[in-house]
Amino acid sequence: MNDLYFPPVALFRFAVTATTPIELPPYTGSMWRGALATAFRQSVCVPRVPSCAGCLITDFCAFFRFFEDGAPADQPPARFHDTSRPYVLNLLEPGNRTAQPGEPLAVGLTLIGDSIDFLPYWIYAFQRAGELGLGRGRGHDRGQFELTQVAQETALGSDVWSPLWQPGAEHCALLEPAAVVLPAPPAAAVIELPTPLRIKRRGDWVDAASFTAAEFLYHLCQRLDRLDALFGAADAPACYWERHRECIQALPPAAAELHWHDWTRYSSRQQQHMKLGGLMGRFRVPDAALPELWPLLWLGQYVHIGKNTSFGLGAYRVLTE
Repeated sequence: MNDLYFPPVALFRFAVTATTPIELPPYTGSMWRGALATAFRQSVCVPRVPSCAGCLITDFCAFFRFFEDGAPADQPPARFHDTSRPYVLNLLEPGNRTAQPGEPLAVGLTLIGDSIDFLPYWIYAFQRAGELGLGRGRGHDRGQFELTQVAQETALGSDVWSPLWQPGAEHCALLEPAAVVLPAPPAAAVIELPTPLRIKRRGDWVDAASFTAAEFLYHLCQRLDRLDALFGAADAPACYWERHRECIQALPPAAAELHWHDWTRYSSRQQQHMKLGGLMGRFRVPDAALPELWPLLWLGQYVHIGKNTSFGLGAYRVLTE
């Protein structure tokens, strides 16, 4: 992705088949992340301890990379107060229903930078998660599934998928990163938020009344800058915010149809329900700014923005006109 000065991004699709009834909550991102985190720890944790604190091998541990710290040890996030995980879950199935035995389901996964090479760990994690089951409860109370295929998008944004693993395969051959072909900027664009967007301003959540397109783009630049600093080349000339600050700050108010959506998830770690509300709906990008901001908007669709992106939150789609 050298033309955009960003680390490589690869999209994968995990196809599974339910083997017992699976109770899908209204929002499935937390369920999948929780199941995969547990499966990762059980699959790769060498000392078999409940916490990563004091572990000597966190620099080499796939669980720590994806579910604890995120940043490689040799790339401290000096410019940021927090780190970002090098993956995003993409929710491809509707929730609030029961998936019956034999029903196919799918989960999307985006991997960033050298974390793409860790795909085999995700395959093992999905297989282990299928044995452990999804949802609350223990043993057979959880919905179980089998992993049936893993496919990779042949080029970012192409929506063309190449199978690279199926049961019985002895290896998975990752595709070489294809050259990114950035589409031409449209004459007009609307941003659709299909999952809750959680961004803060001075410690408070940005709601529909206080939202602006400039606010959205500021957080988008921060997200891209953070990911590039943690997982990109050391000499990459990123600094998206500094390069586009003047254009973003000069944006006029844009038409928006947004609302606050409260979503509740159960945290197994904290043993309690937690509210993770955010903005949903759509807003228009000022037409005059599209030529300059188009690369940011197009790229950001694949990495999400805001809080809890690892659950699939902060997704957006660019609808062109």
